Amino acid sequence: MQVLRYLKGTREFGTTYSGLNVGQKLEGYVDSDYAGDRTDRKSTYGSVFMLCGGPVAWTSRKQQSVSTSTTEAEYVALCQGNKEAMWFRRLLQETGFSQFLGDSFEVQMYSDNQSCIALAENPESHSRSKHIDVQYHYSRQLIEYKKVKLDYCPTDRMLADVLTKPLGYRAFRECSLKLTGP
Repeated sequence: MQVLRYLKGTREFGTTYSGLNVGQKLEGYVDSDYAGDRTDRKSTYGSVFMLCGGPVAWTSRKQQSVSTSTTEAEYVALCQGNKEAMWFRRLLQETGFSQFLGDSFEVQMYSDNQSCIALAENPESHSRSKHIDVQYHYSRQLIEYKKVKLDYCPTDRMLADVLTKPLGYRAFRECSLKLTGP
């Protein structure tokens, strides 16, 4: 009965995609909580990729190691999101969508952590960030080679929030509407 009530109450919901236009961008939103699992203190990261006004992929996973700062947790999430972005980039190129996106298009990535963005864009090593594993500096390389463009997205507009932490009804509803369209 609960399933039938749910289906009846959500039959008007759906995802809307616009047509693919020249100059269209593949956008990725990445976010992480910090030590959200109270048992092992590992963080959870989430990513959402949008194309043509709707989500084309999303994921939520627990990170493999414990992060010792919010910046590190977000940086790990960014690295994982960038790996997905490169997979999508290659898929779009191989399937002929590069005519709309350009052969050397950049994937637009968004993070809501300014320290993470600074760390990704600045190849210097700092005493506060030297503990972050070298493998996560993959993001720096992608930015340097102009395969990814990284920008700040305020937390209240971060689409991946719904994948990393429990949200109140209003925040969840707003995020859901942004993902599925009006």
